[in-house]
Amino acid sequence: MYTISMSVMIACLICTIITTLLPIIISVVLLVRKKLNVMPYFIGVLAFFISQICLRMPIMSILSATSKEYVEFTSTMLGAILVGGLTAGLFEETARLISAKILLKKDRLSFKDGVSFGVGHALCEVIILVGISMIFNLMVLIMINTDTFYDLMLATGIKDEQYNQYLNIYTSTQVIDFIYALMERCSAIMFHIFNTLIVFYGVKLKKYGYYILAILLHTAFNGLSLVLSTYCGVLVTEIILLILSLGGLIFTITRVKSNLK
Repeated sequence: MYTISMSVMIACLICTIITTLLPIIISVVLLVRKKLNVMPYFIGVLAFFISQICLRMPIMSILSATSKEYVEFTSTMLGAILVGGLTAGLFEETARLISAKILLKKDRLSFKDGVSFGVGHALCEVIILVGISMIFNLMVLIMINTDTFYDLMLATGIKDEQYNQYLNIYTSTQVIDFIYALMERCSAIMFHIFNTLIVFYGVKLKKYGYYILAILLHTAFNGLSLVLSTYCGVLVTEIILLILSLGGLIFTITRVKSNLK
């Protein structure tokens, strides 16, 4: 019988709380204390949900299931960067642009609204892409320790070879893996906020080159993450992305805050 160490179980539980309950608590506190504006925040939530969950991800899933050429192309480094990074940038930055121009109207001119939108977008992504996965991971770890994981896999039609692959993945999980996941989300949150400010700033000035810049930055950020993780390891990757996203956020705030009043 395989067992998961208590330290890994606790780390998974903490990571689950941070990526599910904590974003909700933070959002409620900030909104109640009026540190964030309500409408831009929830439009940011919808912008991520519609652009990614309703549009981009289903399209990519259909292509993966129907196009052999698509699968072969995305298995290469260039393909992964172009499809993964460029399409994410195109869908998400377009959602920001549409929101700033049509949905927010005059509110788009506020720095606080830009931050509110970015936080809503980012925290929605945290919960849907990471939090839900962490809940599932925690359930699996519990089932492994209670020796019920095999029965579940058997009931879902998973063969022994696939079961052993899943089991190896979960039993090899370490505490540091959850720390890396949290580091990655911190970088992503800061990135979403500064890219939102860039797009809003461009709308304010009616210079839509900033929208293109945001797409290129999105592509570069995702591409750099892939390249670094391939050649430099996870720790180096997450540290570099944290530094870059923090630097980008600080630089963007100092440049656009006075113009988004």
